Amino acid sequence: MNELKILIYDDDEELCESLKSILIKEIGKRKALIEIANEMNDAKDKLKQYADIIFLDIELDDFNNGIEFAEYIRKNYPDTKIVFITAHMWYSEDICPVNPDGFIVKPFKLDKLRKTLEHIYSKLKNDVPTTMRVKISKNEVAQVFLHNVAFIETSGRKQVFYNLDKQKLFSTCESMNDIEEKLPPNFIRCHHSFCINFSCTSDVQRYYALLDSGIIIPVSQNKYKNTKQRFVGFMGMDL
Repeated sequence: MNELKILIYDDDEELCESLKSILIKEIGKRKALIEIANEMNDAKDKLKQYADIIFLDIELDDFNNGIEFAEYIRKNYPDTKIVFITAHMWYSEDICPVNPDGFIVKPFKLDKLRKTLEHIYSKLKNDVPTTMRVKISKNEVAQVFLHNVAFIETSGRKQVFYNLDKQKLFSTCESMNDIEEKLPPNFIRCHHSFCINFSCTSDVQRYYALLDSGIIIPVSQNKYKNTKQRFVGFMGMDL
């Protein structure tokens, strides 16, 4: 796992700093970036830069509701793990529709926090990501919803993401090698300049891939065998 990104969102600044100190000690040798937000706009801005985990208070200031904010996270950042923090156990039923990844009651108990972290580490390791973050400029990061991406093509010094209608979604300054390392197993580098999404692919032949919309993507000779085998496995077919 790369550097873990954690966001703590609570209107109580002292509590945020306390939880941050505890997390730093508990995470130990794991690389982690821990940020704090005390109001909603700041939390939203920091989520744009991505967070693996958010520790979210249920009772926020200015009549903001942590459960409603969790629904916003589920819609816009589905891969972010949500851990609710609250002083009241009676919220345990209210949070069920959000399906949080953890629930911690204040004041924090170390054994509960450790178990929650280990549970989330396991989920992050085993989950197939539905989103990916990429740099679209030197100082700007975008969140990609991977189900929208049919293929990725190198164009000059940029990598361009397209949907099934061959509409450009956006481009990134990252290299194809860097992108390839972050993609889930349903994507494959079938050519020096192309990655395809098997979820949007209807056939792989020598030496091309046919996407569901009829778009033909080249498959290089040295990548054909692996691409074909991976596609057959993904589709559950026999060679």
